[in-house]
Amino acid sequence: AAVLLVGVWNVRRNFEICDFQDERVARTFVEETFRDVPDGAVVFIAEWNLGAPLFYMQEVEGWRPNLRVIDILMLRRFWYLSTIERTLPELTEASRADFDAFREQVTLFDLGRPYDQAGIQALYENLLRKWAEVGAAGAGAYFDWASAMRPDEASWVRSMTTAPDGLLVRIDEAKAMDPANPFARPQRPVGAMDAANLALVRSKFASSGVRLDLSKIVARHVQYWKVYTAYSTAVEGSMLYALLQGDEPQAATLRQSYSAWFPDIDATWASARRRAGMSP
Repeated sequence: AAVLLVGVWNVRRNFEICDFQDERVARTFVEETFRDVPDGAVVFIAEWNLGAPLFYMQEVEGWRPNLRVIDILMLRRFWYLSTIERTLPELTEASRADFDAFREQVTLFDLGRPYDQAGIQALYENLLRKWAEVGAAGAGAYFDWASAMRPDEASWVRSMTTAPDGLLVRIDEAKAMDPANPFARPQRPVGAMDAANLALVRSKFASSGVRLDLSKIVARHVQYWKVYTAYSTAVEGSMLYALLQGDEPQAATLRQSYSAWFPDIDATWASARRRAGMSP
């Protein structure tokens, strides 16, 4: 009886945190991120909480199979390069010399053998730029904000002309932006998102704005914070881009439209203004 009682007590105590039957956060995140991305576009991502559900939806459910999504962090694994060669043959053929040279070095690195430490980064960046050129010349090329925010990706990210585009960043040209006017490209604001889903994500952690002490988050809720960060970064980046263009009226209009569904708009607006060198 005691063993049974303990079992029932544990089920009752843990049922709520283990019940995911109505959990749609991952699916909603994928659908909203790629909602306005054309089929055939090339998209570079570095957020696994976006990539994992996307790859499941594509491979198992057949959801939007023509999206050409590349996880840039997994490019460090030789087996992933073989996967890209199999699933995205048009990209590998368009970049055959760069692809083969990079794969050779990645294979050596991944197997723990001597490799060209000085040259592998250049090969990596050349390959991404080539794929970006292919995408930009066709249906489009994009990367997620997780890629943009990684310091070790700064070189190739900043080597191309870009602009915010919904929850992603659009690559217009795979060449250096005009340093005299880096914010000249038109952006596409973040469209209306599922406020109920964001409220659910937001409820998983305690925060009084866009800044948060990660050490206070329950371990199982860290992924919710990462998803939420993708939305908040896109919202802030969109308003910041308008402010850096010198278009404060557009930035204010964006703030007003985002306030209908984004719960931390006031703190995010203040952060964007600070980053633009303005008073909150």
